[in-house]
Amino acid sequence: MSFAELAQVHGPRGALIHNDAGDATVYLVRFGNRVGLFTGHPIRPGVGYFQVGLADHVERAFRQGRSC
Repeated sequence: MSFAELAQVHGPRGALIHNDAGDATVYLVRFGNRVGLFTGHPIRPGVGYFQVGLADHVERAFRQGRSC
């Protein structure tokens, strides 16, 4: 699935965001105090990995460059 397809599915709940260093981009979908974070695939275009959890942990870890 591409990031454009994710945007069609999730509408205004989702957005492309960048980490604090500006060298990584993910698609982040918010559901209350939880998020789904979709990263790119290392070999082909589109989503390759996703992570879900509490927004204050998952999003902060991505933005600061720490693994969850």
